Parts: sequence; C-alpha cells; structure tokens
Amino acid sequence: MRKSLWTVMSLVALSGVLVAQGHNNATEKKISDLMIVVSDVKVGGDLLKAGEYRVVCDTMRISFIRMSDGKLILEKPCKGKELQKDADTTVMLTDMDRNGTRYVQKLLLRGSNVEHVFDQP
Repeated sequence: MRKSLWTVMSLVALSGVLVAQGHNNATEKKISDLMIVVSDVKVGGDLLKAGEYRVVCDTMRISFIRMSDGKLILEKPCKGKELQKDADTTVMLTDMDRNGTRYVQKLLLRGSNVEHVFDQP
C-alpha cells in the first residue's frame, strides 16, 4: 500500500512539473533575434560554441543559426512557461554544473511571451 501511494504521489508531482513547463503554442508568437554567445555553453545537453547566432522560435522548435555561414547548428523543442508580457530584451541565463560546464537555464527572446527552458544534462 505504501509503495503504491508513493508511486501515485511521485506521478502527481512529476505531472505538476511537466504542466508548469508547458505553454499554449497557439498563443505563442514566432520570433527571432540575434545573439552573441561569448563562451561555449550547453543547451539541453548539446554544446553551442561561442559565436553570433540568429535564434528562431517557430512555436515548436528553437533553432540556433550561425550568422557567419547561415548553417543550422542546433535545434531544440520549444518548451517553457508562458509569461504575462513579452520579454523586453533577449537574455540567456546560464549556470555551471558540478563539472564546471556552463549550461543554459532559461532563454528569453525579445518580443516573445515564453520563458524557454531546456532539458538539463
């Protein structure tokens, strides 16, 4: 009985986290902006090298396109919570993991109403 109660409680907690990270793609705006990444950073487990990128959110995916040659470097699912208002500026919030590797916690794109998040390695 305790084991099944624990399982149910775990599933409820997990579903709460998943719902909190979801947003309505129908109300999200397609948006893009230029961003300079000053040092290598992990985005959802994949390495994004320092450089200048066009970051595009088409409501389903976030794409990082290198400006020097127009090459698609990285693409991740669009997920995160919906904001009360559009972001005023593009901001990449990062942190360091226990190995000293920098990773993206959140990405706000100027004009977007979504706080983009990525799976952590």
